[in-house]
Amino acid sequence: MDAYVVIVDTGQNYFELRQKMFNVNIELGLEIDTMGRAYNVKNNTIALPEDDEDEIYAGDYYPRRYPSVVLSLEYISHYFNYNYEDDKTIALVMAITEDLDEAKALLEKAKIYSSDPFIVESNIYIGCMH
Repeated sequence: MDAYVVIVDTGQNYFELRQKMFNVNIELGLEIDTMGRAYNVKNNTIALPEDDEDEIYAGDYYPRRYPSVVLSLEYISHYFNYNYEDDKTIALVMAITEDLDEAKALLEKAKIYSSDPFIVESNIYIGCMH
């Protein structure tokens, strides 16, 4: 799917971006969707729980892929279509959309909470990941 990913902010510190995500959630009323993932301190990664029912991705990162206007923390490299394991830069994602006008409108809202939000034009695989 060709999509536009609206990114509020990026960084290496999961907990700082998580706090910013909560702030944006409160201010804009946007939902947060962690997809069951959390920060795994032991492995220094965003991941599903080790005991997740999905045996293939349990303990690993599983990316957000479908159009939605919700907040989440993702590895930005997934949207630039290169191997995220080599880059631990985290993005506070506000939306994934196929509509450029919607992405631009959301970008304007993101500017209230970040000095440099941006849109990534991405080709996202939406087929089966198993």
